[in-house]
Amino acid sequence: MERDRISLGAPEGKRGRITSFFQCVTPGKAAVLVFALYFIAGFLIVNDYGISADEVTERRTSLANYAYVAGEDIFNTDSEAARGVAAGVPNLRTFNNRFYGAALQSVPVLIEHLRGFEMASRDIYLTRHLFTFANYFLGGVFFYLILRRRFGNTWLPLLGTLLYILYPRFFGESFYNIKDILFYAWVVIASYFTLRWLEDGRLRFAAPAAIALAVAINTRILGLSLLLLGCVFAPILEIRRKKGLIRAVAKPAALGALTFACYVAITPFLWENPLQNAYRTFIHFLDFQPWNGTHFYLGEMITREVPWHYIPVWMGVTVPILYLVMFLGGVAALCGGLFAWIRRMPEGRAAGLEKGELREPAQTSRLASAPGMRFYDLFFAVLFFATLAGYILLRISMYEGWRHAYGIFCPFLYLAVFGLERALAFARGKRRVLRYGFACAVAACLVSQLVWIVCNHPYQYVYFNALGRQIAEENFALDFWRVSHAGLIRYALANDERLELIFGGYGVAKEHAFLTEEEKARVILSEAVPADYFVQDTARAYRSRNIPSGFEEIYAITVDGMKISRLFRRVAPPAGFDASAWNHVVRFEGNGEEADSAVLHDGDYATLWNTGRPKEPGDTMMFAFDTAVDYDYVSLTVTQHVSIYDYPLNLSLSISTDGILWTDMETLSPIASDYQMAGKPDPYRFLRLENKDPGGMDGYWWSVGEMRFGHAR
Repeated sequence: MERDRISLGAPEGKRGRITSFFQCVTPGKAAVLVFALYFIAGFLIVNDYGISADEVTERRTSLANYAYVAGEDIFNTDSEAARGVAAGVPNLRTFNNRFYGAALQSVPVLIEHLRGFEMASRDIYLTRHLFTFANYFLGGVFFYLILRRRFGNTWLPLLGTLLYILYPRFFGESFYNIKDILFYAWVVIASYFTLRWLEDGRLRFAAPAAIALAVAINTRILGLSLLLLGCVFAPILEIRRKKGLIRAVAKPAALGALTFACYVAITPFLWENPLQNAYRTFIHFLDFQPWNGTHFYLGEMITREVPWHYIPVWMGVTVPILYLVMFLGGVAALCGGLFAWIRRMPEGRAAGLEKGELREPAQTSRLASAPGMRFYDLFFAVLFFATLAGYILLRISMYEGWRHAYGIFCPFLYLAVFGLERALAFARGKRRVLRYGFACAVAACLVSQLVWIVCNHPYQYVYFNALGRQIAEENFALDFWRVSHAGLIRYALANDERLELIFGGYGVAKEHAFLTEEEKARVILSEAVPADYFVQDTARAYRSRNIPSGFEEIYAITVDGMKISRLFRRVAPPAGFDASAWNHVVRFEGNGEEADSAVLHDGDYATLWNTGRPKEPGDTMMFAFDTAVDYDYVSLTVTQHVSIYDYPLNLSLSISTDGILWTDMETLSPIASDYQMAGKPDPYRFLRLENKDPGGMDGYWWSVGEMRFGHAR
């Protein structure tokens, strides 16, 4: 030992300078450098990601909450942009999404407000992307603090932070998933303050813990699991500290009350009736009744009522193998320690819980855990398995990946780091080959993840591990966020010299909010198929594998050889449209605010017929022709100027010869807003389109930009 000290203290030559350098680079300084590089990289690449399927809806929800708090007077300005925003803000009291908390998302809305609601749409969503990344970055800082608190100022907390940063799926989603990633980040932050509150004999951490817990719960109600666990651990630790029964009860009660008060304060929907509305919110998300769709899992379309193995399987195929192995090792080590402690109890040789600590036999390794923090291990183990059991036993609704359960990745990742610490401690006492071999294997895994992230930028969110990618394409939805739409559109713009291009496909209209002004000048985004290009993503590909007739695939975005989205170019129209059809329309009736049929065929997608209010069952459009016609194909074009849901999902077509007796026509499954009759109709003079959607569709109207009649080919 003395010899080592002498050699390290008197370095000579080039080798000595290298040794001195590494002596100066402490774990803390290295962590600062890593976080600085990570933040700079995130800031530089934030523009590379497209817009996700939920972002437009999430912004509406945050605007509804913000307007409820600030009052509608914020929109009563001379700004045309502000009035335009106000027109789309629903009333929070009746809004279907009123149960969603938007405390964090109100920050980007505040930025919009400070800019007079005159920000370009792309700048709005780039701001929200940067805000999402900033929260994820902050979560990484607090994860490092948790590990440093538990394992001391060693290299292990930095290594654990690299696991946090280099998880490819979250790396990609941290730029656009403004709901689930925010929840995950704030579970990490709330975990830090809750643990500090648990280990501290005083109440100085109660306020920050309550605030962080309230933010997590506001973001997703399942943040309650962290609060409940803290309230279970607190009395146990207080009793072990011999603080008395009153304090053991009062401490968690105070945190619960303070957290609820903070939660109510940042959740406007609760203000009128806090207890009742909090209960309604919990019940709402327990079963999530509003969503009745299906999603792709293990090769089948399933509903929101997922099987018990849903989360473990999704994590098993999307979490890196290194993390999974270290997690299992951490759980095994923790269980082994607990069993040994229980076995030694009757003999009086075991260390118990003293001063809130789960004491273990003396550690000899330099990687030994920081004393007094070992109850962290048990806390995160219980948090993970209790939360997972809650998801399974309560049959909490889910769809499209395991994103609703992202909160459990915090305890999962902690246990993986704990397993890594145990593995390093074990290897340190073995032969040098084993020690260096294990270290090199861990380093190789992290480097490979970094390389994968760089090579697959900006589609890291489609990451599957080495086992999962063997079965992913045929068993799981890939780009269910539809973020890759932007890449397809930009490919077409770069390879098509025409001044104006029309893009069709489910959800493609959302991209209008994220295009540059130059791109908007050339692009028309339509939910209807009569377009130059058709976009297909894997979120919907498995529901209908049939590509619209008249299109051919020209480009695909791939990750690990899997096509996550495809671009099709029109080579022939799906129907022969009659250019003179409107010359024979002598009467148009509709229960919209615009009754002039001229807007439906003026060649301007910005002029609309619409209902002027949220669509309701029975909304109709009726056309009378001056001669008998036999059109069996109707195209209703919805453009980027309205919401992607501003058309009926269920529309019936009826025909009549006299306008009195009507015959309902069976239609084939529509592609967006194109409708084809199942058979050739008899000649008719009246055509009626009737909306069959249920009422209360979150304020979505029925809007039509252009309309065409024709015959299916």
